[in-house]
Amino acid sequence: MGNIINNISKGALNTYKYAAESAGKIAREIKLKAQMSSNKAQIKQLYEDIGKNVYEKYLLKENIDIDSDFSSDCSMIDVLAGEIEEMRMEILSLKELKQCPKCNYEIELDYHYCPNCGCEQDLTEEDMKNDGPATIETTDNIDKTLKRQDNSNNEIKKEANDENMKDEKGKHLNYKNNLRKENSIEEDNLEQSEENDINKDNFEDDEEDDEEDDEIEEDEIENENDIDYEDTEDDE
Repeated sequence: MGNIINNISKGALNTYKYAAESAGKIAREIKLKAQMSSNKAQIKQLYEDIGKNVYEKYLLKENIDIDSDFSSDCSMIDVLAGEIEEMRMEILSLKELKQCPKCNYEIELDYHYCPNCGCEQDLTEEDMKNDGPATIETTDNIDKTLKRQDNSNNEIKKEANDENMKDEKGKHLNYKNNLRKENSIEEDNLEQSEENDINKDNFEDDEEDDEEDDEIEEDEIENENDIDYEDTEDDE
């Protein structure tokens, strides 16, 4: 019973430590991001000040001396930008991530290749220790370990290439599907236009037929009136 209670206590203590550590990391990340925003705002203000000073000298037809006029502001921008980069790298470290030197994609620390661009990564000594066995005793073990690492690297690189191929195929299929849809729409519009022309022709033919029928009826009425008039004259 005592062991069970001890295990529960240890588990609760570990959970508390993990939660406290996570909360500490989150709080630190929030603080760093706030400081980064502040630095960016200061850099923006310095840009505006430099631009304003340049324009004022332009209006006054004064010569511009970069060293004497803007050296202080430019140096401050360098300092603020350097602090932003340091804070950004610290945030990556808090997330247990690193940045690909080629495409700047955020990846896991132990990745040998970038899953975004396939670039081979330079692993630190600590990463190399975590990646393989701490000690190797025989040549056979060395060969096996190197072969296993090479296979793992090739698999990662192959997965990255496969993903790129899938993306390209997906784009190609989407292009073909869109082209088919456009052709189908054009065919439908053409058929609709032809149908409208046929309906228009039929309507005009019907109108002509109606006009002819009206003329025939008018002629018949006139003929009947003429006959009635002649009959009337005869009776008289």
